[in-house]
Amino acid sequence: MPRGISNWSYKNVTDFLKHHGFAYDHPRIGSHEAWLKHPDTIVEVSKPKDSYPPLTLKTMIRQSKLDQKHWIKWCESSGQCYKKEKALELPPVESLANIVFAETPLENNSNDESNIA
Repeated sequence: MPRGISNWSYKNVTDFLKHHGFAYDHPRIGSHEAWLKHPDTIVEVSKPKDSYPPLTLKTMIRQSKLDQKHWIKWCESSGQCYKKEKALELPPVESLANIVFAETPLENNSNDESNIA
């Protein structure tokens, strides 16, 4: 399990990238891959035997153009902290009919006949 920028696996990195709108684009030299997010963000991801060294992960963080704190919070919460929020839930239309709107008295209107002296 990742801790900060230590102990990130290939699966952790690719899960993070997918969650944030990146998609696998094409293979690169050796065991490297290009992950793309339009319009111009490319992260080069390698496949390590175990986990990424911190400097390698920092390079991928920089390439992603996302804040390092964002990566850390995401991993600390097992990918839960930055999921899309639920849509605003509105009451059903039928219950809106039961809402009574308070009537406010009109201000003195100069066109009102009762105000003519």
